[in-house]
Amino acid sequence: MPPLTAITFDWRPGEPTYHHLAQLNIPRSFIEDQVPEFVLYWQERGQQNHSWNAKFAKHVMHEWRLHEINQAKQKALKPLTAMTSDWRPSQKATDFLLNMGMTVAFIDECAKSFILYWQELGALHNTWNTKFVGHCQYHFNQQNKSTAIAQHHAATANTSTRDRSLASDLTDKSWANQ
Repeated sequence: MPPLTAITFDWRPGEPTYHHLAQLNIPRSFIEDQVPEFVLYWQERGQQNHSWNAKFAKHVMHEWRLHEINQAKQKALKPLTAMTSDWRPSQKATDFLLNMGMTVAFIDECAKSFILYWQELGALHNTWNTKFVGHCQYHFNQQNKSTAIAQHHAATANTSTRDRSLASDLTDKSWANQ
């Protein structure tokens, strides 16, 4: 068994280690990128080892697996895209909004402001339909609140405050039922 040694600042893996890792389809540039971090980590720990090459190979294989997992996740994600003037919500998003009680005209109006806003902002996203549904829900809720408040004011406008008690005004929640 080789003697225990501390890793030195100028340590580099041997060619057999590069060869072994290349057989696993790990690019040499990736392997070389791992050296500084590996050396720094083990220098700071101050430990000694019989085989730095084997320990390094294990480290590189672990990092390579993480790298491949991250690449696979990135490929699985839909690509980021910019908003275009011809963008339209998917049928699934439209059906969802219609089921919430929105009209086609309301959805079309929301689409106009949505497209304009995101085109001017120039942001890239891969979830335009989700963002659009949130945009429509917000404006639909705002519109319903305004309508409820207006109906409440109209209903109470004909009634003098003298004809209503303070308690009934404070507990009136008819506006919330709209």
